[in-house]
Parts: sequence; structure tokens; C-alpha cells
Amino acid sequence: MASKMTPLFSMRVARRLSPPAVPFRVVIPLATIAAVGDVLRSGWITSGPQVKAFEAALSTLCAGRPVRAYNSGTAALEVALRVAGIGPGDFVITTPLSWVSTASVILQVGATPVFADIDPHTRNLDLDLAERAITPRTRAIMPVHLAGLPVDLDRLYALAGRHGLRVIEDAAQAMGANWKDRRIGAGGDLVMFSFHANKNVNSVEGGCLVLPAGDDAAVRLAEKLRLMGVTRSGEDGMDVDVLGGKFNLTDVAARVGIGQMRRLDEFTARRRALAQRYFER
Repeated sequence: MASKMTPLFSMRVARRLSPPAVPFRVVIPLATIAAVGDVLRSGWITSGPQVKAFEAALSTLCAGRPVRAYNSGTAALEVALRVAGIGPGDFVITTPLSWVSTASVILQVGATPVFADIDPHTRNLDLDLAERAITPRTRAIMPVHLAGLPVDLDRLYALAGRHGLRVIEDAAQAMGANWKDRRIGAGGDLVMFSFHANKNVNSVEGGCLVLPAGDDAAVRLAEKLRLMGVTRSGEDGMDVDVLGGKFNLTDVAARVGIGQMRRLDEFTARRRALAQRYFER
């Protein structure tokens, strides 16, 4: 007899009643496909020089801030929470309108997601409701830049500053977006991008975390957390002083990401044109 499952939280997913037209197809240029072949023939296919090159390109896009790549945006979000010191007993305010990862990573680190509702006009987190949800146990706020539309970052960081909160921006859908002529990721606290196959830039699967400039301790921790907490010690040794995950990105995936980044503006323009067509019709 099947037992009833008690959900941690609920999601509503619209069912497709008929096969829709495909509005956007993943495009992998032939040059990128050839470059992936070179990586496969190189003998170095897991995390290596291509990951470093991908991170460098991402850092350039984010005004020189340190960037570390992961095997998913979900992993990057979890690392962001751990870097921010979020854990059991802590509350994190977030939006109910997002993919399940946004809330699940909060539970994964032992904290509690607190949902503030959305602004019906923007579909982003309503910052007035978010402020009302703050309690003495609130440690962070995690907005989502839904469909690439940024949350009001001026108000968000003013709110966080008033209450001493960390900010973790779920920018999974916002690669290439801008807030007041500044790219998302070029400023702020902790910012996550996703490189899943349906994103503006994809590495088939993958993600990254943009870290605060000058916070070397946070960068070192973000590096350790993505590969089982390992720190190299000497020529052959290694130490583990923190519980990490197996979150590292492969060189094969990174090389796809490098090729896709070169066409970010083109891909973004195409998506905007398609969105405008939906609005008009």
C-alpha cells in the first residue's frame, strides 16, 4: 500500500495540454564543438585549465570580481549560503515564485526558507513584504531575478543594510541583464548564475558564484566547498577541514561555456525579440 508523502513545500507546475512551438533552441556553434573535441583529446577533461579560463572570462564580465564555477547553479547557491555562514536555526527570506532549488538549498544547509510574496507587476520578491517578514532569526535574503528582470537592487541592499542581512542573488536567469546600466554580478554581495541548457549562456550543466571583491577567505572557502573540502598541503598531501560537496565543473563543460559566452549579446538580443513578440500578441 502506497504511503502518503508529506511535502516540504509545494510547487504548481503548468501542464502542457498540447505540444507548443519551440521558442528558443540551444545553439552550439561548430567552433565550440571542435574545441570540445580538442579538450577530449587533451587528456585533461575534468577541472583544469578550461575551468580557470571560464572563470576568468566570467570575472571580466562581472567587473573583475572573483568567480568560481560549479557543476550546477544549485550547487553554487548552496555554497553561497555556506560562505555566508547560514545554518541550522537561521531564517532566509525568499520568493515563492522560482524553481525548487531556491528553497531546497536553504533546507539543505539546515536553515528555514521564509516566503514573502511577489509584486504582481514584476513577479519579483515584494521588498515591502520581505521587510515585514524579518525577525531576529533572519540572517539573509535571497531574491530571484525572475526571467532576467532584476529586483530593485538599490532598495534590496538598503533593506539588507538596515537589518544587517547577507544578500544572495539567485541570478540563474539573469546572465547579461543590467540594473541601471550595470551588469548583474558586477556589484552586490553573493551572486549565482546558472549555465543549465536553457539559460542565456550554457555549459550543458553548470553554474557559478560571484564573490565579494577582496574577501580572500570567502574565495578560499568557496573553492574548498566545491571539492569535498580539500586543501592541497605540500607536493602530495591534502587536508580536509570543512565538509564540502562534489560540485566541481569539468573542463569539457567549461569549454562549452567559453564558446557560449562569446555569443551572449547575440543570444540575449534573440530572447528579447522573442519576448517582445509574445507581448505584442
